[in-house]
Amino acid sequence: MRDNLHKTTDWILVHEGGYSDHPRDPGGATNMGVIQNTYDGWRTKKGQSKRSVRHITKGEVVAIYKEQYWDKVWGDQLPNGVDYSLYDFAINSGPSRAVKFIQRLVGVKEDGVMGNVTLNAIKQSDDLRNLISDLNHSRWDWLKKLRHYSTFGKGWTRRVMGANIGAQNGDHGVIDRSIMLWDEESEIPAPVELDDGASAKTDELEPKLKRKEAVKEAVNIDNVAKIGAGSIPGWLGAASAVPEGPLQWAVAIGAVLVFAVVAFWLFKKLQ
Repeated sequence: MRDNLHKTTDWILVHEGGYSDHPRDPGGATNMGVIQNTYDGWRTKKGQSKRSVRHITKGEVVAIYKEQYWDKVWGDQLPNGVDYSLYDFAINSGPSRAVKFIQRLVGVKEDGVMGNVTLNAIKQSDDLRNLISDLNHSRWDWLKKLRHYSTFGKGWTRRVMGANIGAQNGDHGVIDRSIMLWDEESEIPAPVELDDGASAKTDELEPKLKRKEAVKEAVNIDNVAKIGAGSIPGWLGAASAVPEGPLQWAVAIGAVLVFAVVAFWLFKKLQ
């Protein structure tokens, strides 16, 4: 019986490293890839007192990974290589996002939940080796669009792609080792340990990303046009109706101030 859970978890722990509390990592304090909030919740559910994630054990890490990531993507039932790619993606960016990416590739409903329909579509894929490659390239393309890529992009790229972009025998990216797993290679290189932000959790960016996307959706050209065709002309119309003099100037200045406030609000919301 294969034991890809423990084999791939050992690989993932090389990327995740030990304890860190990077000031620009939105997940905060992390040890072996587990953030403090996740550790608190897991220990509370087990009836145990909270403690610093600095003291987490490898046994606890494996148990958390299995429960919150491996089982969520149905790792035990996935083909070799697909299991590792989805597992690593889930740990780094959340199970729902990882599943949605592969659902898009196999042409089923993107609900972010692994189920029989998705599993069957994966297993019936004409070319699982190519599916593994497409999944990792799609993941990397998405990572490059994230706001924190300038800080953690080097690490994320090395984690997913290894030393060279794409899949090569002997390289150490998730894409490389996943394909070697699929090909049932006997000698698969371990990841290269680098302190370059590979462990930064992209799923911790999700709340801010969602807010930003929502604001961008609301602040579209139509809405801006409504502002331009409504409030500001109304003020200017009021100014033209007022006799020339200080009062007209006051109304005109008010219109400019309103426009400035709206522009500043939009700028802050989109940061």
